Amino acid sequence: MNNTSQPNTTDWVVIYRKQKQDRINYLNSHYSGLYKNNRKKSWYMMTTGKCFNYEERKKSWGNIVDYFQVPSETAVFNKKNTVIKKMGHADFMERMSQYKLRKWCIKNPEPNYSQDLFPEEYRKAYEDAKNKALERIRDIVVLIYDKTVLPVEKNNCKLIPIIQTKTNIYTYPNMDPFIIGYPLCKYSGQKFVKKEKIIELAKNTMKKVKKSGYNCIGIQYQYNSKKLFELAA
Repeated sequence: MNNTSQPNTTDWVVIYRKQKQDRINYLNSHYSGLYKNNRKKSWYMMTTGKCFNYEERKKSWGNIVDYFQVPSETAVFNKKNTVIKKMGHADFMERMSQYKLRKWCIKNPEPNYSQDLFPEEYRKAYEDAKNKALERIRDIVVLIYDKTVLPVEKNNCKLIPIIQTKTNIYTYPNMDPFIIGYPLCKYSGQKFVKKEKIIELAKNTMKKVKKSGYNCIGIQYQYNSKKLFELAA
């Protein structure tokens, strides 16, 4: 069967082989040729968009002749010259931290002779400030993008019981430590802890508050007076 013969089609259908051959003929007649040295150098046009070819293909029930979509030359070229690598979550956060650090370096340029008389004297102080800025940026990035951990700092985070009375529901941030204890002390010195561990602490704290006689209906976890999660009873 002669598959190169093309039937009459509508305008939106792009015949891949026919378009490619028309392009070759156009380039040969206008921009190339062995004895046409006065012409411009040959150039190349690639097909783009949806390309269809009228051809015969083998299926499970037999051969079929129909329009089949084929990748355009632009798509093949991009696939050949593009390397796609999956980025892990940790790699993404580190790259985000380095991006923020570069913006910090633009606002805080490194000491140099154009603006400082003795830049080497300020080099150590600048490196210390840069390391502190990177540490702070990493903490912010983890807090924003990593939803599996929660920040824990001694003076900035609290487990606050939610108490229900006959007339009202209120939070009790200053509950007696004799009742609630110091549940977050076991993670002192750490910056971030897995969220599951904080939830387990919240459940244990809720049990202690209920044993003390309060009608505890939930626990809030706050960081810098901002509620990060709430656990219901």
